[in-house]
Amino acid sequence: MSSLPICSNQAGGCALADPFRECVDLRHIVSDVQAAGRLQRALTSCDDEHAMTQQLCRGLVDDFEAVVAEAWLAQPGDMCESCPLIGQCLNQDICLHLAATAAAEINDNDGPIRLPLGAGLVGEVVNTGSCIVRDNVADSPADSSVQPVGQRLPSFAGFPLSLDGHVVGALVIYARASIPKHLAATLELIAGMASAALHSLQTAELEKQLAQAQRLESIGRLAAGIAHEINTPMQCVGNNVDFLRTCVTRLVEVVDHVTDDMKAPNKSWAQRKSELEEMLRKSRYEHIRVEALTATDEASMAVSRVIEIVRATKYMTHSGPETKSDTDVNELVRNATTITRNQWKFAAELHLELEEGLPLAPVHTCELTQVLVNLIVNATDAIVESRADDSDPLGALRVRTRQYEEGILIEVADTGCGIPAHVQTRMFDPFYTTKDVGKGTGQGLALVYDVVINQHGGRIEVESQPGEGSTFSIWLPSTAAAQASEDRSTDEVASYAI
Repeated sequence: MSSLPICSNQAGGCALADPFRECVDLRHIVSDVQAAGRLQRALTSCDDEHAMTQQLCRGLVDDFEAVVAEAWLAQPGDMCESCPLIGQCLNQDICLHLAATAAAEINDNDGPIRLPLGAGLVGEVVNTGSCIVRDNVADSPADSSVQPVGQRLPSFAGFPLSLDGHVVGALVIYARASIPKHLAATLELIAGMASAALHSLQTAELEKQLAQAQRLESIGRLAAGIAHEINTPMQCVGNNVDFLRTCVTRLVEVVDHVTDDMKAPNKSWAQRKSELEEMLRKSRYEHIRVEALTATDEASMAVSRVIEIVRATKYMTHSGPETKSDTDVNELVRNATTITRNQWKFAAELHLELEEGLPLAPVHTCELTQVLVNLIVNATDAIVESRADDSDPLGALRVRTRQYEEGILIEVADTGCGIPAHVQTRMFDPFYTTKDVGKGTGQGLALVYDVVINQHGGRIEVESQPGEGSTFSIWLPSTAAAQASEDRSTDEVASYAI
């Protein structure tokens, strides 16, 4: 989110009259509230700032008597020298940029796309953090100078947009008729909704950045292990290729000998046979005949192992599509255990209990793989902490999947040190960690919670006893269950609308 704060909105605010003190048709108020509800749903469905502000302006023109609607957001001032309104500028570090606009009658907005802070009524709204509703603005040169040319509309209403208590822009409408107070109150409410939508987008972007940072942190931590896991089979491939190169060289020598021998006319069959047998003995043909096939099989298996590791890593590092895709959860579990193998293989024995025939689940594959990696790494760390030294027996790491309650249950259990009760109450809080500085950021389980609960509508349960181990259980709805839930929600909305 690139919007810049202008001023605190705590001391400002809007001083509009109570709309219900006016003698107005109640149907107008009900209609405005219903339209505001529709607009709020539209705003919350937008994925970025541009789409949200455009939807906002379009909704004001379609449903709230606005001839022109504009959304202005504060940005760095980068064109001050060429700005014709620089004389009205109060702060050359910040400039108001037209983020979106919509018009009911005139499609071409030939007004300014940048305004200095303090220029006209728009600049006043942002600078003071106050709502302004005014008539006859077209008669005032100062107020009309920043309107689109050819659209000198008499009525103006402007409302501040805020983030974290600071004004970052303005929502503005121009109308032909005076704006009644009940409508102004509704527009003030819509400006608050737009501010909340901006905050949600900013929060979502921050969460996305934190998730990406946590993913990169995990990749960095696992990188050495992944490199080792790739290096071992690649050494196998290299050794077998060297052996096969030697085999091919010797077999070529045998074939060359046979070819040359066929051109020699004065040799008896016995002599040819003796020389060929001697050549086969020197080239160790019997050894090549057996071991070459073995070397080929070993190299093929090693290459398959590398492909498996690369594919598993790709699931974690590539964000993939924004929408969920029907996915085999067992495959994601296998990928996660492959990526983390170098972490757990020295501390625990892995037991995979994956139920065959599980229904597909609608998931974000990258994010869910990250969840499984985090849980497996945490379980490994707990097992390492519970072992006094490397001579102690290996712990047990168990990953289990099964169908449960119209969904899929994933369990990650360990025989580690367990989680104290006071930690269990806070372990999903962002930035909370019990690990030493440099070993944990406190984002791993926070990401697990966000992905499972917020992104997938699932559930998380934790069972742990200090000194005995922990079990994290994740429930995710299957594709059929998710579709049935969506159908029920659609029916409920339709019934409410009727």
